Amino acid sequence: KSRIMMSDELAQLGYDLMDQVGDLATVKAACQFRDGLMIALLTYVPIRRKNFAQLSVGESLIRRQNQWFIVLKPDDTKTHVWFETVLPKTLEPYLNTYLERHRPRLVASNGRWSKATGAALWISAHSSPMTGIAIYDCICRQTRKRFGEHVSPHLFRDAAASTLATEAPDHVRIAAPLLGHRSFQTTEKYYRKAKAQEGHSRYIAAISKLRGDV
Repeated sequence: KSRIMMSDELAQLGYDLMDQVGDLATVKAACQFRDGLMIALLTYVPIRRKNFAQLSVGESLIRRQNQWFIVLKPDDTKTHVWFETVLPKTLEPYLNTYLERHRPRLVASNGRWSKATGAALWISAHSSPMTGIAIYDCICRQTRKRFGEHVSPHLFRDAAASTLATEAPDHVRIAAPLLGHRSFQTTEKYYRKAKAQEGHSRYIAAISKLRGDV
């Protein structure tokens, strides 16, 4: 079997792709930056591909209290439970750059298959909301170029569980709320939310430790 990547390797690929763009102001550069942001964000918040593809600014990606949050309502998740988590500070400047520079460029590209983009976060080179399949293809292409084998969006979830098991084995059980899995134990909404945020905080700390951010 192909080895499961560790989350710091995936995060580093995302940051490298974005950093390589520099001040380039082309649709190609915007696509590369977008791909890097997708990889980095999915590493930190390994939600299911359907939810990831449907992220929208002001709806499921929300700015409040000077922080960016991802918020998924019960009707939007496979297990029908609330999911809410804050994005790490290290990713914020990249997300802001995408929203201020690269997403508008993609929206204005007006390609052959242009469609109304609305508040969709992920925009294609043709100025249309990216589908789950398009996101899958982009992530697989970029990871194959770096690692010699593709890492699908679903495998980012395996990477998260493996990273927790390796770097924080005492807390491996929090992988379930981190990944949005339904617990066999009946719990209240706010207990689930607290556990998910605890798991996400520890997970981000593990990635930051491996990358040398702290």
